[in-house]
Amino acid sequence: MAVGSADLIGGGCVGAQIDEEKARAALGYKSRSGCATAALTDAVHEAAYGEATAYGSNGYALNLKKLSVDEVLAYRQAHFVRENLTVVTHGGITGEAVKKIVGVHLSQFPTKGGNKGVTLPAASFVGGEVKIRADLDGKTHLAIAFPSPAGEAGKAYQVLAGVLNARAAAQGICAGAFTHSYHHGGLVGVRASGCVTSASEQLKKVVAELKAIANGAAAETDVVKTQLSLKNALNVEAGNESATAVLLSGVNAADVRGVTSAAVVDAAKAVLKTASPAFAVYGATAGVGSVQKFLA
Repeated sequence: MAVGSADLIGGGCVGAQIDEEKARAALGYKSRSGCATAALTDAVHEAAYGEATAYGSNGYALNLKKLSVDEVLAYRQAHFVRENLTVVTHGGITGEAVKKIVGVHLSQFPTKGGNKGVTLPAASFVGGEVKIRADLDGKTHLAIAFPSPAGEAGKAYQVLAGVLNARAAAQGICAGAFTHSYHHGGLVGVRASGCVTSASEQLKKVVAELKAIANGAAAETDVVKTQLSLKNALNVEAGNESATAVLLSGVNAADVRGVTSAAVVDAAKAVLKTASPAFAVYGATAGVGSVQKFLA
């Protein structure tokens, strides 16, 4: 939400401003509703966590309209404090110079002190199916997502997605893997688009590749190539989805290079054991079936 930081810091944020920003976000969401990728992202997050949420990369969520003024102010009170301030610099500026510049503005930020703030619960993966029928000239967009862990344990899942994408591309499979990484965990999954028959076939093929990796099909060279790709992606200014996923999860490229092929195999086995994966369909829904059709 784009309410001015000065208003948030100083407490000048009023209900009218928040209502205006919520309305603006709603318009933004509506303008993006024609984007199938964004719609599928929302749908798979709803299937995974139980509601459409800006927890994904879409940015505009339907549940913004549920926010109250008190909730926004409580978030400000808990998070807009000096202890949470991060300053990023580039070039030859010294630490002392930074302190002088930042020090002028620090008075705007309260200290945490006795403020208990609010506790934001971690989103819990629940799994399930969300199907959204839309007129896309017979096309459909499918995604299956599984929970992935946060921190150190999540690195193998990032590499797994890269290996899966590489294997799918090498075999001409028009489907691929994706990741969404957050502080408390994230999602790793597969997706495909096309007419119902084509998308379903391609999704089955990429799931078959996931099963093959779980059975040890991923060679050490596949893992190394993926690690190098992730490292190179982080060095590209524009970035891409893989680079974004790595950055958001706090995974360092050097650390990713430490992931072994055995860890990737274990990650593939773990996701396939998910009792209730998240399954999202956007577009034509007739004849798609259930998620078990693709995992059987």
